[in-house]
Amino acid sequence: MAEGQDLEAFLAAARFNLGAPVEALPPCVRIADNVLSRFFQFLDRAGGVPSLKMLLYSHSAWRQSLIVIQSGGTAHAPAVMRSALEASLYGYLFRRDPDFYALWEKREEDQSAASKFRNGGPKRARDLLRDEKLTLHDYYTRLERNLITFGAHPNFLGVEPGLEFNVVEGADTGVMSFRSLSNSADRMFAYYYAAQVAHVVGHLYALIYPTRAQLGLLEDALDDLGRATLDHSAQLKTPSELQEGE
Repeated sequence: MAEGQDLEAFLAAARFNLGAPVEALPPCVRIADNVLSRFFQFLDRAGGVPSLKMLLYSHSAWRQSLIVIQSGGTAHAPAVMRSALEASLYGYLFRRDPDFYALWEKREEDQSAASKFRNGGPKRARDLLRDEKLTLHDYYTRLERNLITFGAHPNFLGVEPGLEFNVVEGADTGVMSFRSLSNSADRMFAYYYAAQVAHVVGHLYALIYPTRAQLGLLEDALDDLGRATLDHSAQLKTPSELQEGE
């Protein structure tokens, strides 16, 4: 659906998309939700409230991204997924370096604290993660960069693919619009990114709360999620294949 449709038609189309049953979601997404939800079954068995705040927010953002994707808003899903990713990294930071939690708490009322957190917090988190688990650091960095490229920021590859230009017959002009609700192929690509985000977030959960991860058998579940995500990626069609099939 392109821009220009009235609001009632737009919302009706989004509601129709959201009406699909959970069973229609790709297996990797259902496994991802089970993995992340399993972690929170053990909330009473571990402390660390500052980190837990961020992980609860991260989990909420990840689930919200599924609503955005299923409704058809895939162009804007990367922004929500990046929020889930970044919140989990903050949770990791607060567990490893609590001083940054104090800065984060004060950043709205203390410009000095805000500046120190903004300039030092994300870098400190990445440095800590790189030193503790280089493969996860690299996975996080690559995934975040892809989300920014494809829509977390209004970059070329996040904007251009959604544009449509309807040429007026017999004229050199036309109407440009943005496809606000995507097709099923676009949603399948977006679900692939959602599964990857869940995979990274789950591994950060396990680093922050290793005992809780063991209680929930999180590592084994994350392995299952990794395999399901690869299976899903193997089924995706490239843009050229989509054109050939049209």
